[in-house]
Amino acid sequence: MILIGEVHTGLLRNSTALTAGASATLLGFKPGSPAQYGERPVRFARSPELLTGVDCALASIGAVPRGIGTVGSRASVIGGQILLSSSYATITPSGASRRLTWSHYLSRPGVIEVLGRVQARALCSGFLRAAIPPPTLDLGAVNARIIREVQTRPGLNRRSAFRAQSTRLRWAAIADSAETGNVVFALRRNGLRTVELHCGGEEPAELIALCEDLALHDWLLSTLLKLIDHSMIGAAPRREAIARLIPAMDFILHLWMPGVRLGEQAKAFWRALDQQAALSKQWQASVDRVRDQFSMATITRLLASHSFDHS
Repeated sequence: MILIGEVHTGLLRNSTALTAGASATLLGFKPGSPAQYGERPVRFARSPELLTGVDCALASIGAVPRGIGTVGSRASVIGGQILLSSSYATITPSGASRRLTWSHYLSRPGVIEVLGRVQARALCSGFLRAAIPPPTLDLGAVNARIIREVQTRPGLNRRSAFRAQSTRLRWAAIADSAETGNVVFALRRNGLRTVELHCGGEEPAELIALCEDLALHDWLLSTLLKLIDHSMIGAAPRREAIARLIPAMDFILHLWMPGVRLGEQAKAFWRALDQQAALSKQWQASVDRVRDQFSMATITRLLASHSFDHS
């Protein structure tokens, strides 16, 4: 089995957090299929799956195979303000030597059939490369179209609560009994991250949810680090530094709940990746640094007030 995907994460263009119901309405762009939503343990909404038909070359190392089928996609809103667009497909060998009717491919949603031999490692390596040359399959373009659809729908005031960069997480999972459980996470240029998973019998839905959860938490950590850098702690006056950290307290810190909606197999991958990349340790250290600034400001005000009372 080869499963590939890409997740784009960024802020909704709205100055306040949407309710779960409003988020579901925003994502209800498939007639007859309402979005899922909930409040606990963190507010979320998820669109129904959308399908995009593809007939194109697949990025690979060496020979470039032709893939025909459908890409699955969905959008999610987390905490009423963070927008994720996720596209994915399972890559399988075709049982035919030519293109079949579209009814065949539509009967297998989220599956791309490859004409000819499937070189699993070559396909994974080719897909994870930072640059995907046209006209090969570009899941990022599918995500960009969905993001435009969501960001221009009624109900948004077109003003983000604060400035934050978007990120892209491109991932590939390959069935590999010899290396089951291995995960490789890498930071690339221009906001791109790549993840390579070596899996066993995990369901595709579990791996898709895992990578969406990873994309969300990588964005949270990256955004928090950017806010800390921008605050110029130790260089700017404390009042100014704290003012620049307010978005972290208001919109970011309460959303860190890695793996909270994942199954046990996906959680095992999360733990392995977290041990390798130390995401949770870096997050906690950053959160402590932010809260220390607010604590120091409070102590400074109390000391100033106490000094004034005794003068």
